[in-house]
Amino acid sequence: MSHHIWTLIGGPSSRKESTIRALTGVARGNDIEVRLANGQSLPLWAHVQSLNGVEGAADAATWVKTLADDQMNAGPHVRLNLLVSFLIDPALKPGFQAQAYLEQMAAAGATLESIVTLGQATPSWVCALGVPFADIRDVSVPTNAIAAQVRSLWGWV
Repeated sequence: MSHHIWTLIGGPSSRKESTIRALTGVARGNDIEVRLANGQSLPLWAHVQSLNGVEGAADAATWVKTLADDQMNAGPHVRLNLLVSFLIDPALKPGFQAQAYLEQMAAAGATLESIVTLGQATPSWVCALGVPFADIRDVSVPTNAIAAQVRSLWGWV
């Protein structure tokens, strides 16, 4: 799988969706282009809502199958870049936890580029994934300030 995934995670009201809007300028899922600090552009599909926090969400296994199908349609040598977010909530059913999605994406061969946790400390299971991670605990600041921190962490302009 040639998916490269940048991820925001956090609890309810941790401003994940607002941060994605501030990072991308889109109100709903959309294809965009992100300028990197090195001057290159990165085509990216941004999904605004938390993938596991909405009514009718696909569970982790179904969502990973969808990614694999997308890759087959695009071709094996096409790099697909995604910006997604996941809700951290112990009340979510098994298969809908953020950890399940990220672990299954990694097991399927996706490259988890970075995970930023908003509003709390980074969970230990994120550290165990072996990917770059950070947390932004103070989400009481303006969303643009949070987005600026994320851009800096990810090397986006």
